[in-house]
Amino acid sequence: MISQIKKLLRERGPLSLRDLSLHFAMDPDALEPVLKLLVDKQQATVTLVGCSSKGCDGCSCTSLADMMVYKLAA
Repeated sequence: MISQIKKLLRERGPLSLRDLSLHFAMDPDALEPVLKLLVDKQQATVTLVGCSSKGCDGCSCTSLADMMVYKLAA
């Protein structure tokens, strides 16, 4: 699983937890521990991004899974 995640991030660049969970057909809560392992091993980083719309009021990025973006460490 870890090698598949790293390969996907290498091919596509930074992806949100939601994007990763959709790709692997897994619940974000189930995938998060695997991603945390990558971050803990300094093989990936996670950034919490905000909503791109001003005055956000119920947009699609209200879920933490949409705002957590993972990328391979440099």
